Amino acid sequence: MYKKILFITDGLESAERAIDKIIEFHETWGSDILVVHFLKHAITIPFIYESNSSKLHTLIQQEFSYYELGQAILNMIEVTFKATGVPVDLKLVVNETPEEFVKKLVDKHNIDLIVIGIQGSFSKKKIGHEVSFSKKMIKKIHCDILIV
Repeated sequence: MYKKILFITDGLESAERAIDKIIEFHETWGSDILVVHFLKHAITIPFIYESNSSKLHTLIQQEFSYYELGQAILNMIEVTFKATGVPVDLKLVVNETPEEFVKKLVDKHNIDLIVIGIQGSFSKKKIGHEVSFSKKMIKKIHCDILIV
């Protein structure tokens, strides 16, 4: 049923719980699995660059830390999948927003299922209600979505 699965992870518990279900899908349907982690953060480099070069240096160090953390998250997930004999492709997305990238990926590669956690680094509280990445995906993407 699901031949191509996109697993979007932030490395938190809800995303980790999704791995068992993805492995089950792979064993049942032989699904191809792509695991993606996003580094896009709401930081405006030009503003900081124009105002203070020491802040720019701090920002660059912070972005490098995000990159290292993203690589570590993907490495841990790869180890988990390999331990069960399930092959995965991994992608660390650096310069694209999650919503835009996922839409392009689904359209280009005919993704059948997206698996994401309901909470994590993409969730934000705004004026008393939650605006989450998973809610945005439900509105914008036209394939099945499993929310863990």
